[in-house]
Amino acid sequence: MDKAPVALRPNNCGIIFDKISDEIIYGTIDPKNKPSEIAKKQIVAFMDQGFSVVVADINKADNGFYINPLHKEEHIRRDFWKQVTDGHIRN
Repeated sequence: MDKAPVALRPNNCGIIFDKISDEIIYGTIDPKNKPSEIAKKQIVAFMDQGFSVVVADINKADNGFYINPLHKEEHIRRDFWKQVTDGHIRN
């Protein structure tokens, strides 16, 4: 991943993105902002780069999983839950 452009700052796009593994980008929706079209396009761009994307919203119980066709969904879900607990990335 390259340095993110200014348009992708959370206050502009509405999602905070973190790379949590070689296959997964984790996006947390900023509760003060609504995801912008730029954020939606960034999810597609991450998938084009070979990542699956998981988006969390504190106002919803379920995470949004955008699985890259190169990945198996059960593997991505299992790997995600190894990396994240209660919405927080494990160190």
